[in-house]
Amino acid sequence: MPDTLQATGPSADILAKAIVAQAEEEAKKLRQSAEAEAKRILAEAKAERDRRHAIESREETARVRRQTATELALARFEARQSLLKAREELIEQVFAELPAALDTLRKSASYPRLLAGLVREAAAALQGDRFIVKVAPEDRPAAEQAMRADDGPKVQIEEDAGLRGGCVVYQEDRRAYYDNSFAAIVARDKQRLRPMVAQWLFGTDESWQVS
Repeated sequence: MPDTLQATGPSADILAKAIVAQAEEEAKKLRQSAEAEAKRILAEAKAERDRRHAIESREETARVRRQTATELALARFEARQSLLKAREELIEQVFAELPAALDTLRKSASYPRLLAGLVREAAAALQGDRFIVKVAPEDRPAAEQAMRADDGPKVQIEEDAGLRGGCVVYQEDRRAYYDNSFAAIVARDKQRLRPMVAQWLFGTDESWQVS
């Protein structure tokens, strides 16, 4: 059985950008909904504070202020948790829609260039100067185009019906391989992809901060 080599590389960054591009519109809608919910929570808490201030006697002012300050802090916490939940739901939705996003990427004009980069990355992790590159049957034209335009390692292209994007690169003797298929990249890099996706979706947008 051949040895598999797997490592985190720039391929994960490329895929993350492609994933996020598919989710931008949904992110906008969810942000608006989450912001509205956070504002509602805070508005209700502040209205209740004002109501209590109006009806409490002067002697009770200090106690009421302490109580309402606590309640407002709790409301801010609830609003912040609501926003965090919305962020996590969107990130999970992005990953749920990953197959469709990656299929779209495979149909793009930039895919042969991406595929060439994945092959180079895999070959660099292996020994030798000649390799076998397995791709999905429908990706073979893109792979052949990529290899014609690339001055990288010498490769022999084979088809693998079990792949859905990306490639698996074997040493010529098939004693070791590097799995740079889309599925493998996401599986090994998901924990690193999550904060990257969050940063690209939300950045440092102050509207996602609760004050």
